[in-house]
Amino acid sequence: MRLARASRCFARHAALILVCVGGNAAGATPRYYSDRIAHSPNGRYRLEARSPANAGGESTPFADNFVYSLYDETTGDLVWQRAQPRDESSPVRLFLHDDAWATIWTGGDELFVLEPVTAQVAVKIRLLDEFTQQENEAHVSWTTAGPMWTAFSHWYYLERGDELFFVVRPAWQNRVILDITGRRLCPRNDPSLLPDCFRVEREFVLEALERGAENIGRLEQEEEWERTYRVQTAAIIAAQNGERAAVPLLSTLQHRNDSGSSSVVPDFNAGASSDEINPFSWSSLTLRRIVQDALRMLGERPEELPCTFFRLAGADYSDPYISLPPLPAPRATRVDLVQEGASAMQVLQAVGPPDDVIHYQRAWEYSMDATEPYTLRLIFSDEHRVAVIERLKPPLWQKPDEWVSRLGW
Repeated sequence: MRLARASRCFARHAALILVCVGGNAAGATPRYYSDRIAHSPNGRYRLEARSPANAGGESTPFADNFVYSLYDETTGDLVWQRAQPRDESSPVRLFLHDDAWATIWTGGDELFVLEPVTAQVAVKIRLLDEFTQQENEAHVSWTTAGPMWTAFSHWYYLERGDELFFVVRPAWQNRVILDITGRRLCPRNDPSLLPDCFRVEREFVLEALERGAENIGRLEQEEEWERTYRVQTAAIIAAQNGERAAVPLLSTLQHRNDSGSSSVVPDFNAGASSDEINPFSWSSLTLRRIVQDALRMLGERPEELPCTFFRLAGADYSDPYISLPPLPAPRATRVDLVQEGASAMQVLQAVGPPDDVIHYQRAWEYSMDATEPYTLRLIFSDEHRVAVIERLKPPLWQKPDEWVSRLGW
């Protein structure tokens, strides 16, 4: 397994997240706006966004004064150039259509579309203004680096006849749709456009999952983190859209063995014997967990493959994870072997490793594929012993908002 390598990869991203939420003495956490390049899918156009603050090759905190330049790759000509206005935030993402429509999302959460020839703003909104209060409370994390909500979102152009739209599909599915042709904002999840959204999303899902299934070995490498994230997003959309054609690909992808995240909660190390398991020092196979839940949501039963790995409490990150023999029977038939007061090792020997670790609840969670499925939640005491045993029905993967909130980064 490439757990250690992938853990290092995640650690870099986790460190960035921690910086974002940690704050500093000066107030807001510095935000780094890199120069960006986007290409149209047909390869004809190239859009660049460059700031003089980044001219030295390194991104600068709060870089601004970006200049947007659109090039025709077939001729090398500059089609248009546009300077960032003083009242506009710096770019975070660029999207370029085959007909040279350019869509920009900024650090101020502005989303706007530029005309192909004149670079005039055709339509502009602030995405957060379109979210309901319930959405903001459930899905938006407010940090000193700004709001964070885009994990596992999908952004794309949508063509319907002669009409062109731009769609932002957050992980909770309530799409924001810009009518580029009509220069207007459509209703959320516009019913007249949903069949077309499902069509385009189906193409994305099958392409991303197929490429992921063909390159399982490459996806385990650090440099494939972005592709792995793309596959995770596709698996989530497949589950939410009920995309049965994705089942064979998801069944293959559940065999990936790379780690998506690792974590330690320091207060759980205190006083632990070196030959015990620290239930809150773990590595998680994030994609496997997502893929297995996606299979469940599509009516399939995934294989019982571990989603988490643990070390002894006295081990460090260079030491191997503990090795466990296969369970002699399906884990759902062995739940009664778990009793209050059981150690983490005894739990592992009874029902295997959990599917998810919820450190702020001091809990392990298992998706139990029984005749009547449920989520088994084990809550640990400060002494690393099972204090509470809960069977949650319906299981958490059958609760859309609950499931989305636990997807992680």
